[in-house]
Amino acid sequence: MANAHREEIEHLLRTQTRSHFAQTFVHVEAGLEDAEIAANMNVSPQRSTRVRRAVQMVISDEAISTKTWASIVAAIYREFLNYSISDGLRQHAKTRIAQCQAIDPTIPSSPLGNLVLGANARPKQEKPQEVCRECFTVHSGECL
Repeated sequence: MANAHREEIEHLLRTQTRSHFAQTFVHVEAGLEDAEIAANMNVSPQRSTRVRRAVQMVISDEAISTKTWASIVAAIYREFLNYSISDGLRQHAKTRIAQCQAIDPTIPSSPLGNLVLGANARPKQEKPQEVCRECFTVHSGECL
């Protein structure tokens, strides 16, 4: 049976690209392989493969039966709740989230919050400026 919401889901994934799920979908549509997507997203190839597979499960409206898949698929549906979507897709997303919660009760039903895409970049440690030994202030050049 075809997913009645497939067209709207694909449109959301193409246009609302704040999430790793949507960006992965866009990369797949552009013909990138998992390793290329992983490099672009700064994640492991395994993570890229898993996200791609979860997005495909949502698009195809596949049944979820494991806790691991329930968590990631529910996150995709929770992301949809952040946007203006049809009543039909909103109800479908809430139903799918509830089904995932039956597998893993720790899954929240609220819209997905702020997202961090890819690995967190480590901020560069700035070298503290040294205090002048003569005047005990920080300045560049020689002490006045």
